[in-house]
Amino acid sequence: MLKEERQQIILDVLKRRGKVVAAELAKELDVSADTVQRDLKELSRSGLLQRVHGGGLPRSPANTTFAQRQLQSPEAKAHIALAAIEFLQEDQTLFMDGGTTTLQLARSLPAHMRLNIITNSPPLAVALADHPAVQIILLGGQLIKESLITVGAGTVNAVRQMRADIFFMGVCSAHPDVGLSTLYLDETYIKQAMIANANLVIGLMSPEKLNTASSFVVSPITSLTHLITEKSVPEEALLPYQEAGIQTIRA
Repeated sequence: MLKEERQQIILDVLKRRGKVVAAELAKELDVSADTVQRDLKELSRSGLLQRVHGGGLPRSPANTTFAQRQLQSPEAKAHIALAAIEFLQEDQTLFMDGGTTTLQLARSLPAHMRLNIITNSPPLAVALADHPAVQIILLGGQLIKESLITVGAGTVNAVRQMRADIFFMGVCSAHPDVGLSTLYLDETYIKQAMIANANLVIGLMSPEKLNTASSFVVSPITSLTHLITEKSVPEEALLPYQEAGIQTIRA
């Protein structure tokens, strides 16, 4: 069997099962474990899957530019934003990190609602600049241009000095086994600090990011109190999250 044929079979298995296990692939393809590992490494390098211990998972579609991500699932993000608004009360303090779904939430906030919003997302801060009742704290730091977020030790230290009623987290990848993961190591520290200092942690996730993985693990999925996704996601796909004690909402 040619390498290209073998790797296409691996991708087909990944699509059907939602994951691939290296030991199982070696038996099914009748090749060595080393051969499977080389295939997984090449497929990961090509951006076709995310290598994890013992195999591979679907790769998050968030591995594109911010402008490209704004074109992904716009209706789903609008529905998710409206569901998230149901959690809001006057004068709450919110953490909102970067992402196109949290940006949609910012654009959807009711004009009358008084809120204090702490964010490391410059586009989100700009979107709220004309909101008459929202106070904004924009966290400084080094700008990750691909995601348009600020990161760094100073950013993390600033978050640690604050507390929020809710952290609305833009989810890059979520998987019951791997947990919450993201594309940049420095971003994990921001998310971890916000998780630690919020009463509720609500993940906002468009359907294509469910059951995927990215390079850097933020936390187990149990760090979420709620997960809001779109109604097209089958109820059974959310069962592992519900079994972990997370309240799931299909908007």
